[in-house]
Amino acid sequence: MKKALLTFTIIMMGAVIASAQNFSGKWVFDLSKSKPDERSRIAEQTITVNHTGTDFTRETISKRTPPPGRGQGMGGRGGFGGGDGTENLKLDGKEITVQVESPMGPQPMSKKAELKNGTLYITSTRTMNSQMGEIKLITREEWSMWADGKTLTIKNAVETPRGTMTSEMVYNKN
Repeated sequence: MKKALLTFTIIMMGAVIASAQNFSGKWVFDLSKSKPDERSRIAEQTITVNHTGTDFTRETISKRTPPPGRGQGMGGRGGFGGGDGTENLKLDGKEITVQVESPMGPQPMSKKAELKNGTLYITSTRTMNSQMGEIKLITREEWSMWADGKTLTIKNAVETPRGTMTSEMVYNKN
């Protein structure tokens, strides 16, 4: 009986610690541990996170290599809304709509973020009209901290009409 109670207590403490995960800090991209998609071209990136309770703010700053055959440029913009800037989210699982800048002007994007068992899930959905008709883009992020508390993995899947691009980006706490 005592052994079963001890085991239950340890499991519950682990669940409480995992659900209390905090991602605050400055995170620096580690290319050597990452598996970026073939189009990301990230040379350097920092993500600064302020995470208090259900309030979550991230500021992303990137340097990218130019595409083959092109000169410098492109700044920090990622092809499908994965660009630089500051983002404010509530980690309550409720969907919100925000305006994001795009080459076609401001576009509405729905976002939902939730922290479950120590893992942060962020889903962004955007529908755009183009010359080829309506295009729907869905980005799913899964943030998880390594046991050392100093390493972060962000798994990313971007669903497009042309298929899904995936990446696994690793960051070290600075």
